[in-house]
Amino acid sequence: MLQQNTASIEQLWLRYYANGGNADPLEFEAYIYGLLPHDDLDALILSWAIEDVATG
Repeated sequence: MLQQNTASIEQLWLRYYANGGNADPLEFEAYIYGLLPHDDLDALILSWAIEDVATG
């Protein structure tokens, strides 16, 4: 989505945060690009955010 410019980091972060994610925007971007590890719950919340943005 990001590489195809169909969504922005900001859009994904907003949906991630709305779904219960607790990373700030900088941490979130680091998760996305693999610079920080994430736990299973963050991965699940991110999948919800991606689904929300993709269908949204």
